Parts: sequence; structure tokens; C-alpha cells
Amino acid sequence: MSSWQQIAAKKRKDLADQIPDEWRIDSLQKEDHIRDVTDIPATCGLLSDEEIRIIECDLEGLLARLRIGNWSAVEVLTAFGKCAAIAQQCTNCLSDFFLDEAMQRAVGLDTILKETGKPVGPLHGLPFSVKDIFDIANHDTTAGVVSWIGKTPLETAPIVQCMIAAGGIPFVKTNISQGCRLVESQNNIFGTVKNPHNTTLSAGGSSGGEGALVAMKGTPLGLGTDGGGSIRIPAAWNGVYGLKPSAQRFPKYGVRSPGLSDSNPGSAIGPLAIDLSRLRLWCETILSTEPWLQDRDCLPIPWRDVTAPQRLKVGMLINDGVVNPSPPVQRVLKEAAEKLNTAGHDVVELDWSALHYKGSCIIMKMYTEDGGIAMEEALNASGEPVVPRTCTGSSERLLEPKEIWENKRAGKAFSREYLSTWNEEGIDVLLTAPSPHPAPPHGKYVSSAISAIYNLLDYPCCIIPCGNVDPQQDLATEEWKRGSCNKRIPDFPYDGGDEEMKALYYCRTHKVRCRMMPDERTCSKCAKLGRSCIVVAVNNMPKLDLERMRDLASRKRSVKTNVVKSRSLRIDSFDEKRSGAHTSSSVQPHASTSFFEAPLCDVEIETGLTWYKPTATSGAARDGVQVSENGLEPWMSAGWEYPFDDISILPTSSDTILLHPLVNPCQSKVEQWLNGPLQATSGQKGWEPANSTYAFTSASAYAWPVTQLWHT
Repeated sequence: MSSWQQIAAKKRKDLADQIPDEWRIDSLQKEDHIRDVTDIPATCGLLSDEEIRIIECDLEGLLARLRIGNWSAVEVLTAFGKCAAIAQQCTNCLSDFFLDEAMQRAVGLDTILKETGKPVGPLHGLPFSVKDIFDIANHDTTAGVVSWIGKTPLETAPIVQCMIAAGGIPFVKTNISQGCRLVESQNNIFGTVKNPHNTTLSAGGSSGGEGALVAMKGTPLGLGTDGGGSIRIPAAWNGVYGLKPSAQRFPKYGVRSPGLSDSNPGSAIGPLAIDLSRLRLWCETILSTEPWLQDRDCLPIPWRDVTAPQRLKVGMLINDGVVNPSPPVQRVLKEAAEKLNTAGHDVVELDWSALHYKGSCIIMKMYTEDGGIAMEEALNASGEPVVPRTCTGSSERLLEPKEIWENKRAGKAFSREYLSTWNEEGIDVLLTAPSPHPAPPHGKYVSSAISAIYNLLDYPCCIIPCGNVDPQQDLATEEWKRGSCNKRIPDFPYDGGDEEMKALYYCRTHKVRCRMMPDERTCSKCAKLGRSCIVVAVNNMPKLDLERMRDLASRKRSVKTNVVKSRSLRIDSFDEKRSGAHTSSSVQPHASTSFFEAPLCDVEIETGLTWYKPTATSGAARDGVQVSENGLEPWMSAGWEYPFDDISILPTSSDTILLHPLVNPCQSKVEQWLNGPLQATSGQKGWEPANSTYAFTSASAYAWPVTQLWHT
């Protein structure tokens, strides 16, 4: 183990040791197959009924009880401390957990209230969390880089001081991306933050730890930063509220990450919470402490109540000229527009794609103008590698001073153009999405351009959850698949475009990896349990790449794919003559012309797109899957990516074949791909067709060719 790995491992161990032994949850409650972990705090048995009431109480009621002593600061901190410990074990959302120090402050606040009868400020006794990069005296600010471990600040950031002065209690710091330069919260010290609604998905970045912790109700208020969507994207993907104020509204001194220049003047700090009222309370509270007295860059503007017009003109922006949003994002935007119209407001759809593309090119150039020198120095100091897609810049694109200032002047000119366009349209507010898709699989996000442009403009933005992905409604139409050919942002390889968006939403390839000997009928695990593996027989694969398939067969590789534990797959009756003809044939589970067999037991689900909870209970309909009465777990009805070791076995518009348990396929949709019905035959000795079916839908709106499941 290298020195940087040892340093990182020790830091992880220190964090793990900070969680009391009695607050550790049973391993069964955080197994990989449990994807939605949001209910674990309330169901694991660690929190008492009263503590559950505390974490679920609205903030106004919680603060009222703290002020009069109905709940002590110690009781409230204990409840949220337990919940944060559970959240860490389930989602990896923390970077520091200093409960003992926080408890001392809680005891002190309880003593003051008892002795004086007066609370200490409007946040008296309220625990709160902060993103890792906020300095707290005597606690590491790692910024997600190993070389910063141990460089402990001696002062606390003014914004944290303001919250402490108002009676708040900081008790955790949260996990982030490497150097705060990635839309995924991942680094080499603490690892990757998981989305609590589905742990196979991203929690966003760089404030992903805050987003996940808030969604788990492990903190009543979280504090993040936003230099390109780092509050808004985690808020959206975790289903919580988030506010990106303008840059100079709140003090930023004492908030640190690697960087040489003030390349992003619109970087701001702001809150994340589970409702809108908490964002307002945070703003009012911080401004009541006159934070401009602690940071000269903070504008001296107190809180003001503003009455909005009864009838607003709302501009709705769907396509930003960089990435055409996915169907669920477009649907939710349009539904929000309909609700606003119903409420008496005027909503107009804006075609500002060319304008947004211009601004996106400017801000992305600002992000990389230093050529990555600062990040390179931070990484080289320990020898740690760069996390994939971290926006480091490159020495080849280190801008000359003339280029930097030309780009900054272009940014100012763009701001004037944008404001002029806004005023010409006469809108009061703009409605758009913070990203072109909901939470993607880890590392699969496409672009943050639609968020980053408002950092360039320094406009305040608020994230308001408006709905969930619906597998019934959010179908990828042919129009969407064919539509939008936006240009890529030049010299910014960290983001994708329309091509990546479509690849994320539906997939075309398979992944192959050896798991077991291909001639095994029953895997060792199933044999140990005294049962046979379930076998799926498949035929009539359209337009296979025969040479590559023969090569795979000759190497006797086995398919690794998305199935529940203790299943195996057998692919039979491969007919070269019919491979490209899209004709149908019978499925014969034990045909002698077996092509290859692929045991699939004990595999991890590798999703290309999973926007839904993957589990379901017998007889219940969840996430587009109707579970059969026999209680067999379904495969997830979502788009899956299985790159075939970079070998595409279906390089056609047919894309992929998904084997789905207990499915009688919809005839018309199968015919759409196969030009004929897919048939299944019964009567083979020892086999019977399944007597129940799943009514399945795909999140990617993809009419998957499927077959009948046979089971013993």
C-alpha cells in the first residue's frame, strides 16, 4: 500500500471510529440489494419513538420546543446524531463526525436556558451540517484531496460562526468530490456518496454528502457551496430543496478548495433542507447576524420581505443548446408550467438555446483556465491519482493572460446580452432544470452546463422538487431519440452531450465477464442451498455479430448481467442462417445446439439507468413491475448498460435483448423489433411454463425483446 493510500485509510478509520458502537446498524439492513435506504433510520430500531418524532418534526415546531425546553438540545442532537450515523453507514455521506464536541455545546445551551430562561438565538440547540470545505477550527478541511489531511485550520469560517452565534450546533462535515471539481461526490479518501433513494445512483456533487444526509433526515439544515450546480444538482437528485444565492449575499471567507484564481466569480454558499421554509429561515437568521461585519466581500443588505406580483410572467427553458433533457425532465417542467398556468400565471416557452450555448462555452473555459496547475500540485503532493472526470484542466490548455481576460470580458458582455434578452421577453422568473436528467448511475452524469451558466450570470436559483420519474409516462419517443443535435462545448472533455444523454437513457451493449465454468448446471451456492439455478432459454437474437460471438464462445466466457441472486442463464439454439432475419422460433430450454451457457448467480447489478426502487414485494405493483404470486424477485425494469468488454453484440437499431423473468411479451412491441412474435414452447420433460406473468415497463421506454421463463 502506497503512502497516500495509508493516509487515506487512516482517515477513513478515524471517521468509522467516531461512530459509537451502539449506533451501528445490522449489516443486513445495509446489504447491496436494499437500494432505497431512506426508511432505515425509522425502521432499524436504533431510534426511539420520541427520537423519530424529533427528526420528522417541522423546523418551526422543533425550534419552538427547543426554546421552551420541551426537547433539550442534548435530546435533539442525539436523535440527529443517530440518524446521521445511520446515513453514513448507508450512503457514505460524511467526512467528519464530532459528536462529543457538539454534545458539550448542547449541554452548555441547555444549562443557559435552564439558568436564564432565555434561548441563545433563533437556532437555539439546532444541529446543523456543513460541507467538508467549510473551515471549522481543529477539524480537517480535506477538500477531497489526500495532501490536505492534517492541515487543520485554526479558525472557523464566518458563515459557520454566524450559525453558532444564532444558537446552532455543528456536528458533522459531509463528503464531497475530489477538489470540488466533479458532479459526482467521489474522492480517494472517503469514496463515493450514494443516493439514499437508490444507492446505485449518484447523489450529485460536489455537495453530494449534504444532499444525501438531508434526504436521510440526518440533519435539519445543511450548508453547501455552488460553483457550477454543486448545491442545485445534489438537491435535485436527492429530492430536497436547495438555494444558490448570488455570490456576495453571504460570507465565503474560510471556504477552501484547490485553486489559483478566482475563476468563478459566481460561486456561492447556501442551504439544503427538506422544505422551503427552512431555506427562508436560514437566510433570515444569517442576515440578522450582520455577516458583512466578518467578511468585506459580503454585501451589507439585511433581510427584506418582498411581495411578488399576483400574476407572474414565467419563462420556461427546456433545451439549453448543450443537451436536450431526458423525457422525465421535460415532463416535469411542463407539468410545473401547467400548474403555474392554472394558478393564474403566464408561462411562455423560451428558445434561448443559442444564447445558453454561448454562455456555457464561456463558463467552462473559466473552469479550466489555470490548466489544472492547482489540482496537479494538490494531487502530486501525496501521489494520489485523479478521480475520473474531475475537472482538472490540462497544461496543454493553460490559457495565456490575454486569453483569460478576453474570456472574462466575453462573460461580462454575455451577462448584458442575457439581461437584455430577459427584459425584452418581460419575464419575472425563469423555470428550468438543474441537469438534463434525474440521478444517473455513478459516474454517468452528462452535463452541468444548464446549472453552471447561472454561476456565470450570478443569478440566485432555488431547487424545488416537482415529481419523480414515472416509467409509464416517461417513454423515450422516436421524436426524442431522433431530435436535438446540439454542438459540444469545445475544450471541455469532462461533460457529454446529446449522444451521451441518449446512451444513458437507453443502452445498446452487453458486458461479459467470467464468473463460473460455463458447463456448470448448478452453481456452488445454489448447490449448497439444495436447489437448482433457474434457467432462461433464449432464441432468435437479431443481427448478432457472428465473428465476435464465436470468439466469445471459443473463450467460453460467461455473461455478467443484472439478475437477482441464484439465477443462471442459458442461451440456446443459435441459428446462424436466421441471425439477421428477425424471424421467430421456439424457445427450447435444453436444445442440443447450445451456443453458450451463462450462470449468473451472486452478481452485482450494473445499471446504465435505474431511476426506481429495484425491490418489490409479492403481489404488489411497484416501479412498473407487477410481482407474481410466487414471490420471485423481478429484474429491474430499467435501461441497463452492459458493455460487452467493449464488444457490441447488437450493433443495430434493435439495440439489446433483455431477458425478463415471467414475462409474456407485448406482441405488438416485440414485433416492432423482431418482425414477428417471440414464441415459447412447453412440454419438455421436467419443465413447465411459468404460471404467472409480470406486467413490465422499461424506464427507457424501450420495447425490449423478451422470452418466457421456465422453472423447475
